[in-house]
Amino acid sequence: MKDSTTLEELVTRARKAQQELEQELDLLLKEKRSKFQYQVRRGRIIFERQIRRLHKRQRPGLWQYIRNAPIATIASAPIICGMILPLVFLDLTITLYQQICFRIYAIPMVRRSDYLTIDRHYLLPYLNLIEKVNCVYISATATVWSNMPARLSAVPKNTGARSNTPGAEGIHTNM
Repeated sequence: MKDSTTLEELVTRARKAQQELEQELDLLLKEKRSKFQYQVRRGRIIFERQIRRLHKRQRPGLWQYIRNAPIATIASAPIICGMILPLVFLDLTITLYQQICFRIYAIPMVRRSDYLTIDRHYLLPYLNLIEKVNCVYISATATVWSNMPARLSAVPKNTGARSNTPGAEGIHTNM
């Protein structure tokens, strides 16, 4: 009985410490929101009007941004932008694979929207157009890469693919 009492006491103390830590964190977040003049509404950060104006005043114009960009950045831009087509092709082929094969083998579909997060361009009002496009490009690229394993991992048993899980029946995963 003494061991269970000690364990219960430890659990109680741990819960109390967690509550205190959460309260302290809430207080720190409230202070930072006040200091940086923003609120969180429906999961999005909303800056106060005067901060948004300041962001817009400080944001560099397009030509100024391009003029001040390092030559290596300008030289690599076509290569980076050239990856758009292969990424779109990769996403389309994965989508076709999933739509055809998952339906045939009655595998639940993986929704792209579960992985899609393209919101940073709204978060940063001080970004110019090029920077916002870069944020969308990076978010979309990350979405393609992050959801690829989930969209490809379910493999039907009768395709001859090996499972990483010994003794698994039916659908196997390779990722």
